[in-house]
Amino acid sequence: MTHFTLEDLVNFTQNEKKMVESILPTSEFEQNLEPKEETLRFLMDYSKALSVRKSKKLKHVSMILN
Repeated sequence: MTHFTLEDLVNFTQNEKKMVESILPTSEFEQNLEPKEETLRFLMDYSKALSVRKSKKLKHVSMILN
């Protein structure tokens, strides 16, 4: 059975944090969390064209109305 010390856990946690930050730099990543205007427009248009209806045999039927 392997035994780990508190120091091992601290080292592991610090190394993991460094690896995550190298993949996803938090300061730059958090600043760019706004969607593009084009994306919002696309989603709004899609939601207007989408129709979801209840069905006795299929539970729900979804259709794009364009």
